[in-house]
Amino acid sequence: MRAVFVHGPQDFALEDVPTPVVGEHDALVAVRACGICGSDLAYIDSGVTGFNKPKRGPSALGHEAAGEVVAVGSGVTKVAVGDRVAINPTDRLGGGTIGNGAPEGALAELVRVTNADHPGRLIPLPAGLGFDLAALAEPLGVALHAVNRSPVGPDRRVVVLGVGPIGLGAVIWLKTRGVGHVVAVDTSESRLERARRLGADATIVAGRGDLADQLRTLHGTGPRGAVGTDVFIDAAGAPSALSEVIAMARFGAHLTVVAVYKQPMSIDLSAMLHAEMTLTTSVSYPRELADVVEFLGARGHELGDYISDRFSLDDIDAAVARARQATSAKVMVQVG
Repeated sequence: MRAVFVHGPQDFALEDVPTPVVGEHDALVAVRACGICGSDLAYIDSGVTGFNKPKRGPSALGHEAAGEVVAVGSGVTKVAVGDRVAINPTDRLGGGTIGNGAPEGALAELVRVTNADHPGRLIPLPAGLGFDLAALAEPLGVALHAVNRSPVGPDRRVVVLGVGPIGLGAVIWLKTRGVGHVVAVDTSESRLERARRLGADATIVAGRGDLADQLRTLHGTGPRGAVGTDVFIDAAGAPSALSEVIAMARFGAHLTVVAVYKQPMSIDLSAMLHAEMTLTTSVSYPRELADVVEFLGARGHELGDYISDRFSLDDIDAAVARARQATSAKVMVQVG
């Protein structure tokens, strides 16, 4: 079988490797679609096996995947050969991590899923849901958890900073929840256009004009000139933008950080104190993935703009290059 591995900074390749041996509690899944995540790009750039960890041999890429079960271990009873599934790649379910610096990843023709019977490890796909849309479950799960960690509702005014795949997902979930007004902020006009098509009520090009002034126009002005925005969701990971939000936020505003910051940064706790801001962080999807798959089965056809490009596994170099471009959204690799 073939799979994509990272051997060092900028050193990645599609390679021939032995087919995984299926253990008693494992399932072997033929991957049909796998998205490229920003963390995959970070692993390629750094050549490490995980964030802030030294390299310990080749690390596999790919964790946003869906496919078909082709073999199961003797102890697996809840999953059968032929099942169409979305894969939960995290190690929080008692099994090993898939991708994310692990020895096995889903940018591959086959991937072994350990602890396959654990609820939520392999999620059955609704009839009619294609593999490429099903593979969106992982990034949309990240976005849904960020929204779930935020105090949102119909009367809320929300700003999403950065509308790459996670920010776009946040826009989708916010509007699905009936949030009254959602503003998307990004440096890429093409991404902002995609955000409008997926439901954003307004968009702002970051760096073009004063962000606080533009938000005052959209969300009103509070005491001492603060913007009227209730909730900020940071999916950008830009220290300057985060500092700007803290400086402009109204009393009682909420900030949810779902972006990955690669380096430590300082924040103005004094400004947050006097504004009584709430800071929340969000990672992964401890309970959301099954709900996302159900949503995709019912409304996945509405999300055509979420996937900007499709490549074959043979074209992994081109797929990675495209994922680095600010004009892309979700880049999907189709396998088999």
